Amino acid sequence: MKTKSSNQKGFAPVALVAVLVVLVVAGLLVYQNSRKNTIGENPSSTTGQQSFFSKLLGQKPSQPAGMILEAKTTKSIDSKTGASGVETSIFSTKDPVIYAVLTVNQPPKGTKFEYVRYFKSKYVDHQSLEVTKAGIDYVSFRWGLKDTKSTRLAGDYTVKLYTNGNFEKEISYQVR
Repeated sequence: MKTKSSNQKGFAPVALVAVLVVLVVAGLLVYQNSRKNTIGENPSSTTGQQSFFSKLLGQKPSQPAGMILEAKTTKSIDSKTGASGVETSIFSTKDPVIYAVLTVNQPPKGTKFEYVRYFKSKYVDHQSLEVTKAGIDYVSFRWGLKDTKSTRLAGDYTVKLYTNGNFEKEISYQVR
């Protein structure tokens, strides 16, 4: 009867762990090198750069920051263009609709805009939308009352706006 020495039993699992560690470190080095800037490049600009891991997972590269040129709150929007009506930051508890209108920098199809809304610094809700047509000028979010008997809570609201997960702007409004 043949027996294996204790060194031979543990070699395969140790080798497997060592290979996995080398692969993870190599992946991290590739990722780190892809994030380094070249001479004269803007350090905050990552346009076109995508990590090894996001490519591996099939994620879309992020769009550059600066897609939201302006953001304002209003009681109405132009139904043809999507442009905002008269800007206001003060609403009544019975205003039927509040819009956040974003003037955007002609985003490519697939760009994702989102908001996170807070009331008195506490989370209220969030929503996102994806651009289905390239070259638009406006994107809007709408907060409406459920019915004519509903009212809004009076107080201060803050809305944080994002493009493809990157924070861009913050706007505030009051309900009185």
